[in-house]
This record gives sequence, structure tokens and C-alpha cells, in this order.
Amino acid sequence: MNRFVVDCLVSGLAGGLLSHLAVALRSRTDRGRADLAMYSVSHIAWGDAPEAHHGDTPHNWLIGATLHHGACVFWATFFEALFGREAERSTPAALTGGATIAAAAYVTDYHVVAERFKPGFEAHLSDRSLFVVYAGLAAGLAAGARLRGLYRHQVEDRDERDEGRNAERRPQAVVAPE
Repeated sequence: MNRFVVDCLVSGLAGGLLSHLAVALRSRTDRGRADLAMYSVSHIAWGDAPEAHHGDTPHNWLIGATLHHGACVFWATFFEALFGREAERSTPAALTGGATIAAAAYVTDYHVVAERFKPGFEAHLSDRSLFVVYAGLAAGLAAGARLRGLYRHQVEDRDERDEGRNAERRPQAVVAPE
């Protein structure tokens, strides 16, 4: 499979997992039920209001979760295209990239798209909770890229050891004294 596609899946699923966890935790805090906010995402499939989904039909949770994770993989394509290689090598770059893409996702989700395509979290979550959800997306995108970079670095080191060579190291950044 193409490396770019794999990279998008890894960071997108990591972003989806952390933001889904944030949705569940904040939904439990705000509404007393961890699963409630994810039900509201299914309104996209049905074309009705997010408030109409209160967990009465279990398949709506699966639809909401699928739409949510699909959207996270979608946003990961932008993350990987703009920040992917550098995010693998640098935690600050990964966090900056994750935050940038999560901010773009929030603006798009709540200020650009039609009501029909908004995630629907706002029906059950406070504004503070929405921030936590998008922060989870940012952290997940960054974590996926960094973990992937660490894994690839270990594989390269192992291959070099198997060939009897010293592992190649990147030069350390030189910081001038103040």
C-alpha cells in the first residue's frame, strides 16, 4: 500500500481515537452519558437535527462513530500532505501541524459547511468540551506521526545493525549561547 495512504490512516485513526475518547469523557461530564454525543453525529446520515438523537437506536452510535472516524482520516490527509514528514521527525512540528489542522477542521465544521454536515456535537457538548474534542484530534494527529517516525527510525537502526554498520544519526541542532 502507498506510504502516504498508510500515513493518513495511522494519524487519522490516532486522531479519531483520541478525539472520540474526548467526546466520550466530555459527554459524560456534560450530559451524564459517555455515548450520547456520538449519537448526534448520525444526524448527517438522516438529515435531521442532532438534538433528535438521544441514544434510542444503537445503530446510530455506529453510524456516528464511522462518520467521525472517516472525517478524522479525511483531515489526516491534509495533515500528512502539509506536515507529515517533518511531524515524524519533530514533536514541535507534529504539535503545530496537529493544532493547525484541528483548527481548520473546527472552522470548517462550525463556520463553513451547511447545518446538515456539522458534526452535531454541539447538541450535547459545551463550548469548552468542543475545544477538548478538537484538541484531542490535534494530539492524535501529532501522536500518530511521531509514533510512526519512532517506529521507522527503529527499523532503520535495526537494518543498519544487521548490516554491521553503525546507525546513522541526525546531527544535533546547535544552540548559540545567549
